[in-house]
Amino acid sequence: MIGNEEEASSTFVRQRRDLFLISSLLLIAQVADINVEKLSLIGIDLKVEKAPALYAALWALWLYWFLRCYVAFRSIRGTPLWTSYRGELATCLNLAIHRAARRHAEEVMERSPEFRVGHPDFASNVAHGPLTLWTATISGNPTIRSSDGNTHQLPSLTVTIGPLRLWWMRLLALTTLCVSRIEGTEYLFPFVYGLAPAVYWLWANYDCL
Repeated sequence: MIGNEEEASSTFVRQRRDLFLISSLLLIAQVADINVEKLSLIGIDLKVEKAPALYAALWALWLYWFLRCYVAFRSIRGTPLWTSYRGELATCLNLAIHRAARRHAEEVMERSPEFRVGHPDFASNVAHGPLTLWTATISGNPTIRSSDGNTHQLPSLTVTIGPLRLWWMRLLALTTLCVSRIEGTEYLFPFVYGLAPAVYWLWANYDCL
């Protein structure tokens, strides 16, 4: 059991390095279609008769280091990864409700002559409802401020995000987290890269992706 936060972080860094190395080796070997015929060990040449056995050993090491990296990550307390992910997902959800509320406000402006003067400003207060595995519910209270300075409150607007759009937002949030946030590059990207050899193997052998 890892004793303190500094030791846990140091262990994760070591396991992350090992996962990067074995994943890179497996990925290069598959992409370049490397065939191993001979190994050299402390000056002794070893002839490889069964190359698949060697690849099986590499896959076993990959699985071992992937699990070790995951366990080391779980031992670190207080990582801001989940908080950062929820923040990125909330940004996507907020953008969705703002767009829906703006369309709603524009429809009201077209139907109501009193809103057709000038170029009104738009504002909306957003509240998040239940977020499940497949759907998300968000609501807003849009207001229209006309060019004369008067503010008009519109009816509350509720938008339900369906499964396809919600999972697209989750993928976008994860991608943003991986490439633009230190929490993603430190803790999330190693696992994404670590899965690359397995994903490539499935794609190359079963054409299932």
